[in-house]
Amino acid sequence: MGSPASEPERDSDESPQHQVTVSAFYMGKYEVTQQEYRALMGANPSNFKGDNLPVEKVSWFEAVAYCNARSQAEWEYACRAGTTGPFSTGNNITTSQANYHGNKTTNVGSFSPNAWGLYDMHGNVWEWCWDWLGAYSGGSQTDPAGAASGSYRVFRGGGWNSSATGLRSAIRNMNTPSARASNYGFRVVRP
Repeated sequence: MGSPASEPERDSDESPQHQVTVSAFYMGKYEVTQQEYRALMGANPSNFKGDNLPVEKVSWFEAVAYCNARSQAEWEYACRAGTTGPFSTGNNITTSQANYHGNKTTNVGSFSPNAWGLYDMHGNVWEWCWDWLGAYSGGSQTDPAGAASGSYRVFRGGGWNSSATGLRSAIRNMNTPSARASNYGFRVVRP
């Protein structure tokens, strides 16, 4: 987990890079769509409307309300899909492989999945994660849970308006749990 000191454009909160073991879990193949969100929550807060577009403008609290206890998973592990480079696509990523440097969301699954069949792990919308933002601890770990508390929740994967750097597998971004934006979404995960 994290990135090596030699990785270009890395952030300091990505170190130390360390080995983790993750127990089995289920992860949604796609980001949660507006149709799925509306069917369960009765509303659609999204800026870019379309049943098969990812729901966005959801806060961390709203993502948790949708997922409840199913949200605990290791996002980076799933994103990497067994790879070790900056992206699940290798050392580089292009706009033919992910929705970024764009001006709106695209339908979920518009780009090829990673090696584990997960779509849009890079780009389209940043995905809220369970973790509080905190420093990594070194050494091997099993099922790391992140910081026990904090002020900011983590989101990962980059969004439609991110640069390629913002799509790297190791990058973590954060905001207050109540924050909403047209590039914040989530996917369902269940241990």
